[in-house]
Amino acid sequence: MKTMIPYRYQLHLMLLLIVVPVFVSTFITGCLKDREQSQFLQSVIETESGYLADRFLQQVESIPSDSARQQFVQEFMEYLQYNDNLGVPLTEDSLVTFYFVYQTPVPPVIACDLSGWEITDEFTMLPLPGTNLWYLRKFLPPDSRMDYKIVVGESWIFDPLNPRQVTGGYATNSELVMPDFVDPVEIRTDPTIDHGIVLEMPIESAVYGETRNTTLYFPPGYSEDHEPYPVLYVLDGSDYLQYGHMKNILDYCIAHEICEPMTAVFTNPVDRMTEYWRDETFEEFFINELLPFSESQLNISEDPSEKLVMGASLGGVSSLYLVLNNSSRIANAAGQSSSLWIEDAITVHEFSERQMENIHLYLSMGTFEGEENLALSRELQEILLQNGYNYQYREFHDGHSFGNWRTHIDEILFCFFPGTHTDREDVLE
Repeated sequence: MKTMIPYRYQLHLMLLLIVVPVFVSTFITGCLKDREQSQFLQSVIETESGYLADRFLQQVESIPSDSARQQFVQEFMEYLQYNDNLGVPLTEDSLVTFYFVYQTPVPPVIACDLSGWEITDEFTMLPLPGTNLWYLRKFLPPDSRMDYKIVVGESWIFDPLNPRQVTGGYATNSELVMPDFVDPVEIRTDPTIDHGIVLEMPIESAVYGETRNTTLYFPPGYSEDHEPYPVLYVLDGSDYLQYGHMKNILDYCIAHEICEPMTAVFTNPVDRMTEYWRDETFEEFFINELLPFSESQLNISEDPSEKLVMGASLGGVSSLYLVLNNSSRIANAAGQSSSLWIEDAITVHEFSERQMENIHLYLSMGTFEGEENLALSRELQEILLQNGYNYQYREFHDGHSFGNWRTHIDEILFCFFPGTHTDREDVLE
């Protein structure tokens, strides 16, 4: 008598007969691959002296055949990408090594903040003989951050081995962060805290003869019965909201008492190169229209020391210009990477000719932003020191990018309108 297997069990058996051999084959292949990889990587990984990047190069040079070299390159790249403590570019203390796997007769180049986005021999990658790998080693301060792209011929591309990217007003780029750079946790949306609201509000401008858009920020718990709030005016406001994640930063800093609750007005230019170029028409709009408009819409103080204007690049120098000429209306300015070079550095010279005790300034500059920008920023800092201004000056190992500016917005808020947390670093760890 034959024993019949129920149909549903027949299906299960068939699946087992298919799946088990595949699983066993995959397991055995994986074990062989792991054993083979360990043979290639063992000496590189376990040797503790020197840099991992250097040990890798030495190991490749010891392999006689090109095919074995190429296989080792592929395995090492996978090892970097899937190891949580590593990555590409490979950063070790102050050494960064860029890698690019591509078969090309034209040497790729790293274009970046540090190179002034120029194609230079200094940032041209080197070939690794017997492989399709190109590499570039650089020593940078261990807390550095910068934007970059890989240039191959006429093509500017993202680093295909690096998932980190940063977007600004000009472009999206790959992002390098060195080991001691601290990622700004405050730029991310935090579901555990209370959030303010943003509202778009049109403003009718007689100065420009048109309707302009602004965005108003109301802090959590905003009330007309509250004592008047400080107010922050942000030039290039849409960029700061989109690329700087500034609403998240305000929410975070208020929730963690890094700064006191404040309102904010985000304004945008129509013709940026004109309006932010120390322009009298924009000054008239800002002082005579935007300030009164915000005072009519928000519960804010009329005290000029409770008003702050900030911006980056041209927006930074425009912020300094506005306060320099109108300190009786607004007494605080923050300039990130300010374009002090415009009009033969007239803004720097104006500060040297005046002594204004009632204003408060915050200035920052990236050390990767070019010698002229950095020199003018340091010159202005020296003038402010000699003339007794109330100011804070900061330099960061970074470039002209929202990746730089967004990282330090919390400092600006703390600098002008500090909350009860006097040790800001403890909050942001």
